[in-house]
Amino acid sequence: MGVAPITVESLIPPVQPLPDPARLRVVKALYFFLNASAGIFFSFINVYYRSIGLSGVQIGVINTLAPVIGIFGSTLWGFLSDRFGKTRLLLMVAALGSAIFAMGIASVRTFAWILPLAACYSLFNSTLIPLIDSTNFAILDEYRERYSEQRIWGTSGFIITSSTIGIVLERTGLHSMFAYYTVAMGLLLVIIIRLQPRPTNMGSTIFKGLGQMVRQPLWVIFFASIFIHSIGSNGIGNFLGIALKEMGASDWLIGFCWTVTSLSELPINYYGARMIRRFGAPRLLALSFLVYFVRIIFYGLMPSPNWVLAINLMHSASYGLFWLGSVTYANDLAPDSLKATSQSLFLVAMNLAAVIGAPLAGWLYDSHGKTGMYLTQSLFSLTAFLVFVIGRQVVLQKKT
Repeated sequence: MGVAPITVESLIPPVQPLPDPARLRVVKALYFFLNASAGIFFSFINVYYRSIGLSGVQIGVINTLAPVIGIFGSTLWGFLSDRFGKTRLLLMVAALGSAIFAMGIASVRTFAWILPLAACYSLFNSTLIPLIDSTNFAILDEYRERYSEQRIWGTSGFIITSSTIGIVLERTGLHSMFAYYTVAMGLLLVIIIRLQPRPTNMGSTIFKGLGQMVRQPLWVIFFASIFIHSIGSNGIGNFLGIALKEMGASDWLIGFCWTVTSLSELPINYYGARMIRRFGAPRLLALSFLVYFVRIIFYGLMPSPNWVLAINLMHSASYGLFWLGSVTYANDLAPDSLKATSQSLFLVAMNLAAVIGAPLAGWLYDSHGKTGMYLTQSLFSLTAFLVFVIGRQVVLQKKT
């Protein structure tokens, strides 16, 4: 008798159809246009800063202050969403503010002016991801493992813009990125208007519930590991484009490398629900730290810019698993009344890390170059893996 072939479907259990498809379609559109705008702005903003003469340290400072403001913004707005249920209004204000301050950055060329404008931009932009994620989880309800099937639309939006924006900017100039970004945010605003109001479920024990959540040993370990890892991964988003440009890469290659990055996410997004059910969020998160460790080392050792296309294929098993595992785990650790706040606190860990990681990356890049920066930063992901795995094991053993 023949043996049936082993397939992904045979290893990972199937899932059931999603509930409330109309509301979920709106969330898909939110992910699409949010990430489409990110494909324009974040793929080239640091390249733009470098092109107008800012140093690595100055870029690092900008990428430090912005997360500091984002810590306050994402936490406050997540709390307001949980407390009053005005998610749609908050998202509208955030999208409008992001567009206004992005154009403000476009209108100046000195570090002294860009710094406060970038901070104001972060105040508004930092709330978009946690509020959309918490809305997605709220609609999915008991099907929360299907999160990645919604987020795949965001990946598609990023792929479309990142694959074309480099070619467009080579013809229209780097500065035109701000106009294209504003158009994308305008489309996001139109979709936000269609979002249905979100009910509140927070009682009078908000501070007690928040205090209990953040004092959980598992939450502390989760927060600490995200913080440590994010210090080291800072150099990917902030300095990869700059490093490629200085290695001789074209704007097309810089944009296309992020397209390859997003394309690599598609399998994780497609099979994410099944992977969460089969392996659980903690295991996926732990694996992502190890893959990040190897990926960052490869960035430091790549001899030519073309190597980035192959290295970025590791994005699926690093960032893809990291984000899927993190947002799911943050949701699982939070009570029903603090889901948006929990997502915001997850981003707080990343923003706090940027306070250290951004200037550290800038200093390492200026003083030790690409290789020294990335080889040093890879150690943070390895440390995060050890903290998360050993810490969880100790806590779970104490519980039993």
